[in-house]
Amino acid sequence: MSGSRGPLTLATSRRGERERRQQKNAGEVIVRIPEKPDWLPLAATTIWDTIIADLEDARVPLERIDGHAIAFYVLCVYQTAEAVLAGNTKLSARLNRDAIAWSGLIGATPASRARLGIKPILLAKGNKWSQL
Repeated sequence: MSGSRGPLTLATSRRGERERRQQKNAGEVIVRIPEKPDWLPLAATTIWDTIIADLEDARVPLERIDGHAIAFYVLCVYQTAEAVLAGNTKLSARLNRDAIAWSGLIGATPASRARLGIKPILLAKGNKWSQL
């Protein structure tokens, strides 16, 4: 697979690492919080707020366009919880599978963040109080 100026770079290649350092030195990433779509149920608002906060804490770069993809993930999580409470195991299993797929697409899993080149924040080993 090729890009417009040659082969696509891998995140682990020397060129990919050099480009990532240049982007890091360019300044802070501007986070644009996506707007919650109107079609998302009001009962799912708390899940939406939690997911947005978690994605920001994980340093996932968010754009306005990401709102619908995040909303589909939130809707899957919300409907899975409702299906579990109703005792519908088949529906909850299907929605859970869909939620896992959406989480990989929006950067909510460690593997998807690794593909995006986002490294986890490591805590200092010597300070046990910072881990609380």
